Formats: sequence, structure tokens, C-alpha cells
Amino acid sequence: MGLGTTVAAGMGALAVLGAAPATANRGPALRSCRSVRVAGGQASHVRSTYRCRYARKALGSLLYDGTFGLPRRRPTRNRWGCARDGKTWTCSRKRTRGRRGRILFRFERAKEEGDDTPPKPPPAPVNPLQRCVDLWNADSVNLATTGYHLATHHQVTRVWVFEVAGAVGAASRCAVIAVVPDTDAEFGNDGEVSLPQGGWALMATVSELGDPVDVQRRAAANANASMLATGALSLP
Repeated sequence: MGLGTTVAAGMGALAVLGAAPATANRGPALRSCRSVRVAGGQASHVRSTYRCRYARKALGSLLYDGTFGLPRRRPTRNRWGCARDGKTWTCSRKRTRGRRGRILFRFERAKEEGDDTPPKPPPAPVNPLQRCVDLWNADSVNLATTGYHLATHHQVTRVWVFEVAGAVGAASRCAVIAVVPDTDAEFGNDGEVSLPQGGWALMATVSELGDPVDVQRRAAANANASMLATGALSLP
């Protein structure tokens, strides 16, 4: 055999020996796996050095609390370690012969009910006059007594409805003062004020209202609601 042949053969052997480490260091190929539903969302774009069945099962365990429960630590033989790079998470664990098993995925949070629904507009402010009218009309006992009495015996068709400030922190009380002439036999007591515990009191017995005669006199100029023949109220 000639010298050239021997050198060529030697170089060929060196080339083969030089290629071997690159092949040996190449890690196992990543498999693409189907997405898997997990707590609070979905793991998508799943790729793993493990078989897909095992990778999907592992993700279900790792993501028991979404990404909040992922272990942020260095992987060991018996423990997973996870890290994030952009949108992609990588969870790995050491395997035999120094190799490392990996699972790559993206986490997509599940949409909560109403995520795509525009926020509801704030409730319209409550009209204090309407609140007082509704309170009066909802009291059937009061309608059948004082309300019916004012409408029938005093021929009241207009009333002055307003709020009376109560104690600090307490809800305002409602006053319903009838419009009657000065000659009315019960002038100064043709009206009522709501009670905090429910029900109504005749206006002359409510000190917070002020002088009942003066209040009754001012009702004509401030009338803002109507009284029906049944004793019920309506706005305006």
C-alpha cells in the first residue's frame, strides 16, 4: 500500500472520530404534543423530550395552580425545575446519563365569564322624591287610613314631598305634607313623616320637621306631587 493511501485512510479515520462527539452530545429530539387543559387555563404549543402521554400528565400535575404553582428552582433527578423565556415555559428534570428531560409549553389563561362583556353602567342615582313616593304607596295600611282620609275628607290633590334629615349616619326620613287652605280644621297636622323603624307619624308629632303650621303653610308654594283619590301619590 502506498504512502498516499495510508495518509488518506488515516485522515478518513480522524474525520470519523471527530464527528462522533457531536453526535453523542446531541440531545433527544423534541416531540410536538397536543394542548392539555389544566387548572385555570390551557398548556399549548407543547413540545417535550418525553412521550406525549407522559408530558401531558406531568403538565397536569405541575400546573395544579396555573403557573403560580410551578417550581422555580434548579432541576434535580427527582424534582422539576421551571423557568420562563418570553411566552414559553420550560420545565426540566435530570435523567440518567446526565441527560435532562424537558417539557416546553405556553400557558393560556382561561377566560372568566364576562371577560368579553363590557362593564355594566353604574346604576342611575335614586331620585329621593321617587323613593319617598314609593315608600308612601307601599304602606297599604297608611293609604287606607291617612292617605284615604286626606284625599276624601280634605279633598287633597297636591302634596309637598321632601326629605327630612335624621340623626348623623341615619337614613333621611320622608315628609308628605298636604296642600290645604288655612281654614282646614286640622291645619298644621295634614301630613306625615316616615319613621326609621317603619310606618308614619303625623307631622305635628315630629320635632325635626320644625313648626308644623309654618310647614303646612309653605306646602302650596312647594307642591311637587299629586295625590290620587285612593290616597296614593304620583310624580310630578
